[in-house]
Amino acid sequence: MKVIQHPTWSDISAMITPHDIKEMKEHGLDLSDYNEVYALAHKIYYYVGYKLMPLGEPWTDNQIATYNNWLIDGRPKDAAHREEIAKQRAAAVAEASTRVRKDITQLNGTEIKTLKAAFKGLMAGDPKTADEYDPDKLCYFSLAAKHWYPIPTYCQHHIFGFLPWHRWQMIDFENALRSVKGCEDVTLPYWNIETGEFPAIFSEEPFNGYTFPIDVYPDFVERGKDAVGRKGTKTQRNASFENKTLVNNAIDDSRTAITFADYNGLSGYNKYKTGHQLMRAHDLGHVGSGKTMANQDIAAFDPIFWFFHCNWDRLWWEWQVSRKATTLDGFKKTLSSDYDHRWLTDPQMSISDPFGKTNADSIDATQLGISYTKPEKEVVPLEADALPLAIGPSWRAPNHGQSLKSTFTIDKANLDRVSLRVKGVNRIKVPGSFYVVLYLGGEEVGRDAFFQATFSGNCENCVAQARIDFDFVFDRKHLSDKAGNPKEIEVKVISALNGEEIPFDSIGDPTINIRMLH
Repeated sequence: MKVIQHPTWSDISAMITPHDIKEMKEHGLDLSDYNEVYALAHKIYYYVGYKLMPLGEPWTDNQIATYNNWLIDGRPKDAAHREEIAKQRAAAVAEASTRVRKDITQLNGTEIKTLKAAFKGLMAGDPKTADEYDPDKLCYFSLAAKHWYPIPTYCQHHIFGFLPWHRWQMIDFENALRSVKGCEDVTLPYWNIETGEFPAIFSEEPFNGYTFPIDVYPDFVERGKDAVGRKGTKTQRNASFENKTLVNNAIDDSRTAITFADYNGLSGYNKYKTGHQLMRAHDLGHVGSGKTMANQDIAAFDPIFWFFHCNWDRLWWEWQVSRKATTLDGFKKTLSSDYDHRWLTDPQMSISDPFGKTNADSIDATQLGISYTKPEKEVVPLEADALPLAIGPSWRAPNHGQSLKSTFTIDKANLDRVSLRVKGVNRIKVPGSFYVVLYLGGEEVGRDAFFQATFSGNCENCVAQARIDFDFVFDRKHLSDKAGNPKEIEVKVISALNGEEIPFDSIGDPTINIRMLH
């Protein structure tokens, strides 16, 4: 077939075979339904663009180009719809106005009053019944739902688009706040998480919690098993912020990163690595805030989510400024050359849905009219982590042993500086966010966290990086007691939602790799 410059749905549907429809229906997607394809159009492009779909007979370059043209035109259903989209685009005028985002503790009385009014105004429009739910309505429930799981999965974590997607989300929510009458100039403040504490305003309405007006979870969740996110229940938060030292250590180390991969926490496309970087701090911060924030499905319903993520955007911008990466050309210089850059450069694969924006356009915050004030409170560095380890080793020696068990000892003759890797945790088998905790002689000496959805197996981003490694490094002296006897080493995987230990044999039997560093 020839490339169609301005295709409509009839042209696209003609490229989808009955076999394709049958295959994808088994995965919960009806390719014959315009609305379903419309909702997931850019994700579909990802697969057809890489020629991973359709299975067995990938589309030709001309078919891919035709599909790309359909996306560019706004996914029109027919010629009349295409004209309507064109008129809407022509009528849209960008109103650039500087948004000075402040530390939430910097707000004066008037600004606090306006911010509260904006939140309450959005919440007032929430659905009262499930039938009233409209994903496109400017109300608090629908805006928070853009980050939730189930399908379609919009939020992006542990991939390169993580920070761009959330930058667009903050703008989207801020615009919604400004839609409330009398709040046209409100800006979204940030929570300076490095203080290690919840600001006092978090205990005031409407920021002290959110009561779900309808059920969040879809029907495939077993009814009555878990009350979280159900109608009438309230978001749950810790009495105080946990993991603050680990969070701050990760933030401090991320500031020294030269490349975006090291800053963001990825060793390659869809290859998350634990270490001292921003994404690790983000995950630890989520699970350290409370049960709701630790649950990716419903995290955005807790009002503090918005101030929490506004801060990660501030920190990213701070790093961009420090690396002269505030323009697209400058930012590209921070990208390693040995992995795929289409997440940034391809006009379709870089789309941040449901916002319809590209990752590339998110880079220059000044062009978006965004600026940040310095934190109100000068953060006094916390004492060095008392735990005898550092995260993020540089591998300097060959592997000196591997254990297939989660409890074991190391012979005294091999004691040296030790790197311990928990290798191959199958995150898909873990229901929700979790900790990986290291014990020496029965004493906890380190922990890492991983933030994810409850049903991560239904998320293509999650499946693409199903197995995760966790690294710990510590001095050999911590492996033995005062008498010189080796301490027992134990690794546990623990749910961040209910505190239950998860057996190794249920998560892919991860191995413990021991490396002696010289």
